[in-house]
Amino acid sequence: MALTVDAVPFGGVYSVAGPNDDGDLLVVGVPNTGIVQFLAGLPVPSVPGGKQQICNPVQLAAGLYANVYLPTQEERKGDFSAFGRALVDPATGAAFPGGIIPPNRIDPAVAGNLTPVFAWRIASVASGNDTLHTNLVLANSLAYVYDSSTVSIYANVVKATHGQTQGEVLGNGDASQELQKFQLHQSPLTFLPAATPSGAESTLTLRVNEIEWHEADNLFVLGPLDRKYITQTDDAGITTAITGTGGRGLRAERVSEAGWGSRSQHQPAAGHVPKTSARQALTRKLRPWTGRSFQPCYTPPVVR
Repeated sequence: MALTVDAVPFGGVYSVAGPNDDGDLLVVGVPNTGIVQFLAGLPVPSVPGGKQQICNPVQLAAGLYANVYLPTQEERKGDFSAFGRALVDPATGAAFPGGIIPPNRIDPAVAGNLTPVFAWRIASVASGNDTLHTNLVLANSLAYVYDSSTVSIYANVVKATHGQTQGEVLGNGDASQELQKFQLHQSPLTFLPAATPSGAESTLTLRVNEIEWHEADNLFVLGPLDRKYITQTDDAGITTAITGTGGRGLRAERVSEAGWGSRSQHQPAAGHVPKTSARQALTRKLRPWTGRSFQPCYTPPVVR
């Protein structure tokens, strides 16, 4: 069976699993009638590891085009255990044991199959107006009952431990200079929720001649006697404290120990912090590059 221009595997999309360690996704959809014959018409991957893409984007569902892989022999039978992420059953909301869809759930023509389901591994979404959905599987049961229309779920949550205050000499001030800059030698700087225009404030404490200066949102609102400063953080996460012009905030005076800075930094020690108090992780988890080489893609015959 050759691919035809109007062949669409899914009648709709339930959810999307992943990404896995390779960055791939798994589109979980409603298989159309004839899905088994459709899969039988595709060759098995001819590259080591079974990761061979179809050259051009494939329409998986109405309005959804993706850069897809040729299904492996195992995947055609519903075995997605190699994907390495939970595959959720749309009928129950629970994960399929071992990431395997039972054969009688794949073909919608099977009697009694009220919720047919199949999955397709993709590298990325190419284009389309269909909305992809992600199912969140909770590790523990909820303690209360919630109205889903009023619930907000925060993503990208990191495990945080208690903070540690660091002290450092930032430099010497010079009262003849405007807009003096003092760069923090350690990063990142922790931010906490606050009733400010940005919704957060830093944990930096700046002292000049042992007198504490306070952070301001900008220098233009300061008077000539205000002991305040602003901060700037670059793309590398390095924070710099900037003092005033003399007319807009005091200039830092020349002293032997100017610019003591201290700030909270998350350290990998056991402890607890109040929820929402940690705003930035000490390190970012990066997906390792595995050194995979480019593999030849498969060009299906097109029948009109």
